[in-house]
Amino acid sequence: MNTGTLLALAIALVALACCSAVLLAYGRHSRRQLEARLKRLDSQLGELSAKVALQEPSFSLPLPWTSWTLSASCLLRIRESFAKRTIRTVVECGAGISTLHLARFLAPGGGRLVSLEDDEVWAAAVRRMVEKEGLAEIVTVLHRPLVEHRVLGHSVRWYDVRSPRDLGLDTIDLILV
Repeated sequence: MNTGTLLALAIALVALACCSAVLLAYGRHSRRQLEARLKRLDSQLGELSAKVALQEPSFSLPLPWTSWTLSASCLLRIRESFAKRTIRTVVECGAGISTLHLARFLAPGGGRLVSLEDDEVWAAAVRRMVEKEGLAEIVTVLHRPLVEHRVLGHSVRWYDVRSPRDLGLDTIDLILV
């Protein structure tokens, strides 16, 4: 999404907020309903603002923001956290647009990102994106299928990784799930 589109969406959200205020004035909706709507609009506007902030630097390939993607506001908070702390080694569970952003956040400090992906085709696609963006020195995208693990007596499906050494790492500073 380009900045112009995001700006148009932000203007539309503000217009919706104004319409909500008018509806309140005419008593068509309860105060509680309008407060809930305004809260949702505020959240959406925050997400749009975060996407605008993450547009620099932009990537040469369009990547989808899906329901599986870390939200733009979450990525923005992670970027702020990286600026305040020494985080050099990150493991990400699930690859995509967040992989490219995380790599850019880690690049100035010489960090490393290992991204786990259970879908082999998507892992290969993300690897190509990483290479095209010139981030292959920082990012390793690994195909790791989901397998059954026993945790506290329960069976759960999770990435086929037993220790950091399985990922070629000695230590991990941050794991993003």
